Amino acid sequence: MNKIILGLFSVLLVVALTSVGLAAPAATQKPPIKIGHIRSLTGPVAITNAQMVKGFDLAMALSNYEIAGGKVEIIVEDDGAKAEVTVDKARKLIEKDKVDMIVGPTMGGLQMAISTYMNKVGIPNIHTNPSPYGSSPRNNQWTIQVGGASPQIPSCGGRYAVEHLGVKKAIVIGEDTAPGRDYIGAFSRRFQGRRGNCHPGAVDTLRLQ
Repeated sequence: MNKIILGLFSVLLVVALTSVGLAAPAATQKPPIKIGHIRSLTGPVAITNAQMVKGFDLAMALSNYEIAGGKVEIIVEDDGAKAEVTVDKARKLIEKDKVDMIVGPTMGGLQMAISTYMNKVGIPNIHTNPSPYGSSPRNNQWTIQVGGASPQIPSCGGRYAVEHLGVKKAIVIGEDTAPGRDYIGAFSRRFQGRRGNCHPGAVDTLRLQ
C-alpha cells in the first residue's frame, strides 16, 4: 500500500513539475527539484502539522529523494497559522529559495490566501487536505487539491443523517471562518434538500479565539 501511495504521489509531482518544465530530459546534469513545504508548526494545529511534515519527508526518503531522475530538496517553513505569514513564506520560498512548487498550507483560510498568490506567479501549489471553495482550481489554475474540497464530507453527512439515521432536525456548530461556513453550509443544504429541518437560528457559528 505504501508503494502504491508513493507511486501515485510521485506521478502527481511529475505532472506538476512538467508544467514548469522541470521533468523534461536534459543533456546536462539536472538541478535539484526544490519543493517548499509550508505548515503551521506553531499555533493551535502544530502537532498535526508536524506529523504532515514528517509524513512528506518519509515519502521522499522512500524514493531516495529523487523524482523523474532529479534529486529533491525540501525547504520547510512555518506559517504560524496566520494568513499574512503564509503569503510571506511563499514569497520567500519562490523569490529567494527559487522553489519549483509548494506543498501546503493546511488551514483553509491560509490555503485561500496562498492560492491567490500562487496563481499570480504561476507556480504549482498542492493542498494535501480538504480545501475551501475560495481556493478551488476553478479560480486558481495553479492549485492542485489532492485532498478534495471542504464541503464534500459534510454534504454526505447531511444526506446520511436524513436517509439512514432518520434525523429530522439538526443544530450545526462550526468555526466562523470561510472553511467553517463551507462545512455548515454544505451540511445544511444537503440536510434540508433531503427534507430535514435546519430552521432559522439553528445554524450557529462559534468563533474560536
